[in-house]
Amino acid sequence: MAKKKNKDIPKIKPAHASSLSRKDIRTGGDVSAYKKKNPVWQVGRIDTDGDWGWKKIGKDRWENRILPKLKNFESMTWQEIEQQSGGRSKGTNSHPIPVDQLTKEARDRLLELQIDDVDELFSLRLEGKVRVFGVRSGHVMQLLWFDFEHSICESKKKNT
Repeated sequence: MAKKKNKDIPKIKPAHASSLSRKDIRTGGDVSAYKKKNPVWQVGRIDTDGDWGWKKIGKDRWENRILPKLKNFESMTWQEIEQQSGGRSKGTNSHPIPVDQLTKEARDRLLELQIDDVDELFSLRLEGKVRVFGVRSGHVMQLLWFDFEHSICESKKKNT
């Protein structure tokens, strides 16, 4: 005997279904949606050793200079962070950097840490030459290195 279809039970659509376009469903969503979100920090990949290890920071610098800046970034969206500009070259302060533009030492350290599955790192400018590098996935940044001297990626200064 064949099963009867119960036509009296209404079909329930997911609450978010009406807000998604067919394109969003096909592509997995709006790929730039992260730019409207605030950053979230993850610490599972932090490199404590090596040339840019977090052990070199010191408690005072962490509590009084780094942590307040990270907290400040949390009040901004990724779009606002990426649009900040200044410094000598008047370029963007924080931006992605392809792995092939990192120094050989940085690429070697990524291999040591078995982080060879990423195409780019994100450079977050704290002040002057001071940067935090990490792996960004959407609005989440997995913190990796702390760079006092902008030595992970050489700055391209204009020859004028």
